[in-house]
Amino acid sequence: MNIKLRAEWNKNIDSDIELVLNHHIGKWIGEPNQKYTIDIEYFDGGRSDTFFDCFLSESEIIEILPNLKYLEEFEEHFETHKLLVDSKFLFPIIEDACGVFFISTYGKFTGQIFHVDNGDFGFAFVAKSLEDFKVRMKAFDF
Repeated sequence: MNIKLRAEWNKNIDSDIELVLNHHIGKWIGEPNQKYTIDIEYFDGGRSDTFFDCFLSESEIIEILPNLKYLEEFEEHFETHKLLVDSKFLFPIIEDACGVFFISTYGKFTGQIFHVDNGDFGFAFVAKSLEDFKVRMKAFDF
């Protein structure tokens, strides 16, 4: 992770997760120009699917980081228990049509992938790791 991005994040990050991020930031998720989808079930029972194609670039992540305060507000609004997610360590990795996918960078949920929608459902556990996420995603054709 470059120095500017590291300074913007300014939170604990597991060294293995930092290596994963260094390998993926700004790259295609799978095949170039291919969109992917994944099924999402939110903690409140809502279900969704969405599509995406690339990991966020460093500049996109830096643009998102100052606005992550809403995650703590979502935790309170959706009454999400700390046994399910700790929003303090959610690092944005993919933006989609419905919200953002995050990887937990530290603590009990290190390496797990979560989705946070744009306000309707809140948080969803998506995968236990980035590799699990890639196994669960499916090619999406318009």
